[in-house]
Amino acid sequence: MTLDELRAGLDEAPLGRELYDCVADLYPLCRSLAGDGLRETLRRLQRRVPLTLHEVPLTYGECYLPSDLIEAYDREPSALSVAAAAPARG
Repeated sequence: MTLDELRAGLDEAPLGRELYDCVADLYPLCRSLAGDGLRETLRRLQRRVPLTLHEVPLTYGECYLPSDLIEAYDREPSALSVAAAAPARG
């Protein structure tokens, strides 16, 4: 089957609406590399597509932070959490 044949069999309007709804559902979640937002994102995607999720424990010893981030936290701990939660500007 060619891409054109596959595309001809799609009803683009409902598919586009479904994709838009999916993104609208996921966009508000605050995601980090291994936080609750990522887990919730994957759970919501799991409702739409077959996914098998596995939790892998991560110990603090395996996580390295850049020295400038550590220094910024040492200077002003509250500024780091505010910066991490700030919405992206575009």
